[in-house]
Amino acid sequence: MWFEFAYVGAAADAQNWIISTGSNTNYYKGGVIHMDSDAGAGVDELVPVRSNGSSNAKFTVVTPDVGTRVRIECADGIRWNLVGHVVSTTIPTIADLP
Repeated sequence: MWFEFAYVGAAADAQNWIISTGSNTNYYKGGVIHMDSDAGAGVDELVPVRSNGSSNAKFTVVTPDVGTRVRIECADGIRWNLVGHVVSTTIPTIADLP
């Protein structure tokens, strides 16, 4: 099973993406590349964002911008492979559920 999410709006989205596996026992592996959309502001412009590969079940993208594309796939019912790129002024997070 797989899902692909893409943002193709004319400006940065006003809504965040929060994609949860539902349980920390069903976790993300892999990660995304963050592309900083306020380039030149003195921070890293292109950085990898990784899951811990053992319990991170919540993926959050804050105000995605055009060009954001993320694929999430699961082959075994437990581990969700995460890959893609996120265009945003805010670095996405991959964390445990509370």
